[in-house]
Amino acid sequence: MKNYKLKIRNCFVVAELVRLIVVAQFIGLLCLINQATTYAAGKTSSEFLLIPKNARASAMAGAVSSVADDSTAIFYNPAGVGFLKEKNISLSHSEWLENINFENVSYSMPLQKKLSLGVGFEYLGIGDIQGQESMNSSISEFNSYDFSSIVGLSYLFNKNFSAGAAARYIEEKIDDEKTWAGSFDIGTIYRKKINSHKTFSAGITVQNIALKKPQFIAQKEELPTKLVVGSSYKPLGDNLLLSTDIILIKNSKPAANFGCEVLIYNILTIRSGYKLDPAYETSSRLTLGLGIVFDSFSVDYAYLPFESLTDTNIFSI
Repeated sequence: MKNYKLKIRNCFVVAELVRLIVVAQFIGLLCLINQATTYAAGKTSSEFLLIPKNARASAMAGAVSSVADDSTAIFYNPAGVGFLKEKNISLSHSEWLENINFENVSYSMPLQKKLSLGVGFEYLGIGDIQGQESMNSSISEFNSYDFSSIVGLSYLFNKNFSAGAAARYIEEKIDDEKTWAGSFDIGTIYRKKINSHKTFSAGITVQNIALKKPQFIAQKEELPTKLVVGSSYKPLGDNLLLSTDIILIKNSKPAANFGCEVLIYNILTIRSGYKLDPAYETSSRLTLGLGIVFDSFSVDYAYLPFESLTDTNIFSI
C-alpha cells in the first residue's frame, strides 16, 4: 500500500514538473515576442561556454536541452546522461574565424543500473593577434585561449525521469594574464513514450552557476549563468524530432531556439534550426546541417551563416 501511494505521489510530482516547464516556455515566448522583459545592459566573461558543442546541436540551433541523447548531454543538461544505456563518445572541431578554432570532446558511461557518469572538455584557441597601443602604434603579437573541463553524475529515478548535476573548471588566458573559475550545472528531464511511435520530453537546466568568478588583474567578471527550459517531440519515432528551448542568460534578453531533425532510411539525417535571439543578425539565425549514420557511429556536419563574419563549418563524430 505504501509503495502504491509513493508511486501516485511521484506521478503527481512529475506531472507538476512537466506542467511547470510548459507554462515557463509559454511565458518565455510571450516575453520574447513582446519584448516585455528587459535586462540590465552588461557583459559576462567566459562566453565561449555558450558555443554549441557539436555539429548536431549547432545544426538544430542549440535546441537540445531536452533531447540530450548522447555524451554531449553533460554540456546541455546533465540529466540527459542518465538515459544513456551504453558508453558514448563525441569529438567535434569547428573553425569560427581565421586562427580561431573550437575543439570539444565528451564521454559518458553507466556506472550502475541508475547512475551514469559524464565528462567533457572544450578548448577555444585564438592564434597570434597583433597588439596595438594606439591607432598608429603596434606592439608585439599575443595569443589567448579558453578551456573548460566538466564532470557530472546523473541518476535515473525511473524510466521516465532523470536528474543530474555537474561541476566545471574554467581557465582563460589573454597574453600573460591568466585566470580560473569554477561553476556547476543542475538539470532534470522527463521523457514519456506515448506509444510505439510518439515520445515527448521536457527538461529544465541551470548552467554556469558560479562557485568562483574569473578575475583579470583586479576586476572580477561574471559568468554567463543560463536558465534553459526545453521540450521536444518525436511524432514518428526516430524519423522526426522537433525541439524548442527558451533561454534566459544573465545580462541578456530572453531568446528561443527551435530545431528539427529528419532521419531518412536510417542512414541520412537532415537538420535545421532557427534562433529567435536579438543578439543575432537576421541572416545569421538560420542553421543547417546533415549527418550520416553507420549503426552506432555517425558523422555530422553543420553550417552556420554569418552576415558580418565568416561562415562557420562544424564537423563531429
